[in-house]
Amino acid sequence: ARAIYQDADVYLLDDPLSAVDSHVGKHIFDKVIGPEGVLKRKVRLLVTHGISFLPQCDLIVVMDQGRIREVGAYAELIDNEGAFAEFIRTYSNVEEKLEDDPGMKGEFITRQLSKQKSVEEEAKESEVGKKALIKEERAERGAVKFSVIYAYIKACTLSLSFLTLFLFIASNGLLVASNFWLNVWSNSNVNTTDDVNATNSTADSGKGLEYYLGIYAALGLGQPVFILLGLLCIATASVIGSRVLHDKMLFNILRSPMSFF
Repeated sequence: ARAIYQDADVYLLDDPLSAVDSHVGKHIFDKVIGPEGVLKRKVRLLVTHGISFLPQCDLIVVMDQGRIREVGAYAELIDNEGAFAEFIRTYSNVEEKLEDDPGMKGEFITRQLSKQKSVEEEAKESEVGKKALIKEERAERGAVKFSVIYAYIKACTLSLSFLTLFLFIASNGLLVASNFWLNVWSNSNVNTTDDVNATNSTADSGKGLEYYLGIYAALGLGQPVFILLGLLCIATASVIGSRVLHDKMLFNILRSPMSFF
């Protein structure tokens, strides 16, 4: 349902009908995925083991051991008399026999379980042989490499990264400057009273209370402004960097060979 609300152009469906009952799966296929469903004007790539849905598919790709064996429409694959047609005939014959003779169902299930057990045993034996080829995963320890930091900075764009660094350096510089200016102000001869200020104005080269107070206020107000701009740059750079890294990862994953998985 969430996928349908997205109103995308392409839908990749990884066997969604296997988790529901047969009648529910048929209802979902007819009303949503099928040629008369809600997604009938969208491109749908459906991975399924349900043979009953295949006649309604526009194009069928038969996979075997990770390789494409046959490609074509349902009628075309049946006429080719290949592995797909043989599989369909075998499946249809089994279904007919089970319907005609319910007593064969137990024998059929026993035979399938025996086949499944032998397949699992072969898989275990092959897994033992592959253990030598599989490397044990290990976590990286220690400091983060500079190449990793530089890759993230590059993904966030160098301009935003340097601008963020400049803004935070400037905010700290204003903090130091405000403390220094407060020290200069305290060492001056300027007092808060008008009379004394008027008396000392000549001795202090005309620099009164407003002069020192104005500069100190400007330095104090500049700090939160630079900090706010720096935080906005960090947020923007983080979004850009995350999007760039995600797109690169998705690009590489979608184009990786099957051996990678």
